Parts: sequence; C-alpha cells; structure tokens
Amino acid sequence: MTAMELSYIAGLWDGEGCFTIGLSPKKNRRKSPYWFAVASICMTDKTAIKFIQQLFGGSIGCYTRKGVGKDVYEWKLWSRKASAFASRLLPFLKVKNRAARILISFQKYVDRLNTRYVGGKLLTVTDKRHREKFRQRIKLENRRGKV
Repeated sequence: MTAMELSYIAGLWDGEGCFTIGLSPKKNRRKSPYWFAVASICMTDKTAIKFIQQLFGGSIGCYTRKGVGKDVYEWKLWSRKASAFASRLLPFLKVKNRAARILISFQKYVDRLNTRYVGGKLLTVTDKRHREKFRQRIKLENRRGKV
C-alpha cells in the first residue's frame, strides 16, 4: 500500500469517515456490556468504498436514505482491525487524528487486559468505567456543530 493511497483514504476519512466506540448492552448469555472499536464510512460512491475494502477488508452494507433517492454504501471494520486501520491512516489524518488516537488507545487498553472476548466474563466496575470514559471521549471528539 502506497503513501498516496493512504493519503487519499485519509482525505476521504477526514471528510466522511468515523472512528467510534460502540456499546452493546448485556443480553442473553453475555454477563457484561460489550464495548468495541468501529471504523466506518458512508458514501453514495461505491467505487471509493470498494477501493477501501480491497485494501483493508471489512464489510460493505447498502441502504437507501429517504429523501436522497441514492443508494448509500457503508464500509465497516471492528475491534483490532479498526485499530490497525486507524494506525495506518494516523500520519495522514488532519480532522480525525484525535478520534483515531482515542480509538487506538481504547483497543490497546482492551488488548492489554486480555478481555477482547468478554461474553462469558463479568467485567469489573473499574473496567466498565474506563471503557465508558473512552466511549465518551470519542463521542465528544465526534460532536458536530458549533464548538
């Protein structure tokens, strides 16, 4: 992968992409809520989305937004793959640089504690609090509108 390809994707990402931390509540057999890193981008141009997928993998979904009339394509990566993607783009990002750093730090925190798959484990109160702090920090970073 060339620096030119990475800078192209970073430019798309600064305009249209999103780094976030998702939260899935506890349900069924899962004993604790589940926090996870997400990298996603939505565009009506399928060519750009397919280009990103060819380089990084991930999945593409398609839906139609009411009022727009065009199909919208969404590409996503989760957890370690999302963090690795953010790390590759980091030197080229301008607008989403801080969000990328938060996402990478979150994933390092999760990996360091070896709690990637927590379905059957009960997370400590402290661990839940730390994960939620990461989620709130990235949420604040992604806030739109007047600052």
